[in-house]
Amino acid sequence: MSEIDDLARKASARAALSAGKNAARKAIEDLTLSDEERAARDEAEAKAAKARRWKYLAVGIVGLCLLFGIVGMLASLWKYFLGLALLAVLGGYVYWRLRPLLSARKVRVAEQVERTRVVDESKQLEADRKAEAVAAERAAIAAERAALAKEQAIEDELAALKAKARK
Repeated sequence: MSEIDDLARKASARAALSAGKNAARKAIEDLTLSDEERAARDEAEAKAAKARRWKYLAVGIVGLCLLFGIVGMLASLWKYFLGLALLAVLGGYVYWRLRPLLSARKVRVAEQVERTRVVDESKQLEADRKAEAVAAERAAIAAERAALAKEQAIEDELAALKAKARK
């Protein structure tokens, strides 16, 4: 709070200094200016004050016109604003009532996705196991055929040797 107090003190000191300078300048001018120059100065100040008053009056009138225009617009459109407010309240109530249901549905959907993923993974594992079993079975059949072919080749060779030995 001391910073705010310091700023307030500085601002009041500046305002007092400025007022003092203006008073001193006016006093010096009163002492040094002739009557015609004082009258001209007073007339210029009066003219500036009058212009300022007219400016404030014009801004006030324009502001009142704008205010009345806005009030008139709101008065003619109050039904629509009331309808919008009613829709906003109704929408908030529906959101408030449906929020728990929607969050529960999100949870159910997430659980269902998880179950589907687990089922898909288990089906993939089962398919991989079946593929491995089929591959192992085919390898066993191929090994058996290779063994039979080797045995047949040995028997053929033996039969050929027997046939040679008989001749």
